[in-house]
Amino acid sequence: MSRQRQREIVPRRRWLFPMGVEREYVRFTKRLAAAIRESVKEELPRLRDIQKIKQDGAREDIYMMMQSIRSRFKSKVEQLRIDAELRRIAKLASDFNLSQFRSVLRSAVKVDIFVYEPWLADMLNVWAAENARLSEDVPEKIFGEIEGIAARGVMEGASAADLADDILERVDIGERRAKLIARDQVGSLNGDLTRYRQEQVGIESYVWSTSQDSRVRPAHIPRNGKRYKWSEPPFDGHPGKPRLCRCVALPVIDLDRIQYVGMPMPGRR
Repeated sequence: MSRQRQREIVPRRRWLFPMGVEREYVRFTKRLAAAIRESVKEELPRLRDIQKIKQDGAREDIYMMMQSIRSRFKSKVEQLRIDAELRRIAKLASDFNLSQFRSVLRSAVKVDIFVYEPWLADMLNVWAAENARLSEDVPEKIFGEIEGIAARGVMEGASAADLADDILERVDIGERRAKLIARDQVGSLNGDLTRYRQEQVGIESYVWSTSQDSRVRPAHIPRNGKRYKWSEPPFDGHPGKPRLCRCVALPVIDLDRIQYVGMPMPGRR
C-alpha cells in the first residue's frame, strides 16, 4: 500500500473552471434574448387592433401576430450566425480545458504533455449541434407561452397595456432561463473534456474539487477532496455534469499506468 501511495500523485495545482468561456456563452444568449425581445416588441402594437375583433377572429389574428414574430426573429438570428458562434465557443472551451490539462499534469510529472485527440472534433460538433437545437427550443417555448398569454388576455378583456406588460415579463423570464442554460452547457462540456483527456492518458480516478464559494450546492460540499473513479460516477454524475455544476476533477496520476507523449521541462530531469 505504501508503494502504491508513493506512485500516485494528486497535483496541488488547481484545475480552473472556464469562467471566461461561460461569459462568452452568456453574451451569446443575451444577443439571442435581445432578438426575441425586439421581435416581440415590434409586433405588440397589433394587440390594440386585435382586442376590437370578436373572439373567433382574435384567435386568428393572434396566430398571425405570432407568425410575424417568428419571422422577425428568424431574420434577426440569421445575422447571429448561431452555428459558427457555438463552434467558436466550443473551441474556446476545449482550448482552455487543454491548457488546464497540460499545466496541471505538468506540475505533477514535470513533463510537457502532448496528446492525440481523434475524438475531439466529433465531441465539439455534437455539443454545438445540441446547443443550436437549444437555441431554437428556448425561443419557441417562449413564443408558445406568450401566445397563450395573448389569447387568454383578449378573452378576459385585459387592456393592451397590461397584455404587453405580461408578455414582456414572460420574455424576461426567458432571458434568465437562457443564461442558466449557458452556464449549465459550458460546465457539462468542460466535464466531458476533462474525463476524455484524463482517461486517454490512463488516469482512472480523480479527486473532486469544488469551487469553494457560497454557490457550491450542499450535496457537493462533502465531496470536496474525496476520490472517485471515472468508471463509477456519483448518482448525479461526475464534476461538471450535474445541472449548473462548477466543480472540477483533479487527476489521480498513477505513475505506473499513465501514458503520454511528452518532453521534460527545461531544467528538469
